[in-house]
Amino acid sequence: MKRWNKQINWREEDPSMEAPRVDLFLAEIASVCHRFGLVISHQDHHGAFIVKEFDEDTLLWLSNADIDLDPGELT
Repeated sequence: MKRWNKQINWREEDPSMEAPRVDLFLAEIASVCHRFGLVISHQDHHGAFIVKEFDEDTLLWLSNADIDLDPGELT
């Protein structure tokens, strides 16, 4: 899945890129969320992460995370 990488200067090049390592990481988190019936969410832009009862919409939001990684570390 292509993800927006905050480490790429979008004015110079397309900041969206494949990140297989991140995809595997988030798939593992999704598995844990399903197993426990909980999901990681965020209360707002300035607050902390929160754990709440599982719902697919929040899991979808989490699975679409942007990244902040060196492009050489994505595989």
